[in-house]
Amino acid sequence: MENVTRADRFWAKVQKTETCWLWTGAKSRGYGYFNIGDHQDLAHRVAYRWLVGPIAAGTEIDHLCRVKNCVRPDHLEAVTHKLNLRRSDEVTGKRSARTHCPQGHPYDEANTHRSADGRRHCLICRRANQTRTRAAKPKKPHARGERMGSARLMWEQVTEIRRRFQAGETNKSALAREYGVAQPTIGRVVGGKGWRESGRI
Repeated sequence: MENVTRADRFWAKVQKTETCWLWTGAKSRGYGYFNIGDHQDLAHRVAYRWLVGPIAAGTEIDHLCRVKNCVRPDHLEAVTHKLNLRRSDEVTGKRSARTHCPQGHPYDEANTHRSADGRRHCLICRRANQTRTRAAKPKKPHARGERMGSARLMWEQVTEIRRRFQAGETNKSALAREYGVAQPTIGRVVGGKGWRESGRI
């Protein structure tokens, strides 16, 4: 008796025309909704299950007539989400039907990034944009020697340190104390690992 009552309640909300069977009950974004027990379901899904059969896992119901509140069974078809989007006459459907980006690169698995909102992005175009952005940024010259903001030795001091060390007049520890720098700094200076001369520095 409960199923009959539920069916009567359902079909009382359907207006059958020469083409579509239109749902006149509650709707959201154009799709009909029907209360079944303690939850709501889409009206066209209810009609499909009752008049056609179970909806296979991984499929959704597409309106062949493109009328969202239609519940006529021969206007409904179970398809994959991807196919449903391709058939859609809205913006998402038109976008999903595209096989290449505006620059002609394929939307294949290796070249496609899908953002959180579901939109596809061409990886070739993205990398090209990143390359152009980096090239447009002015490169700062790499500071060396006394041009570095933290440098504590002038070029004249560097040449004097090297001369005295090579002549055997002193050692790294004594030079570090004399010039007020760390001993590893003196090691880099005398070893030629820092303070290379290019013109002057």
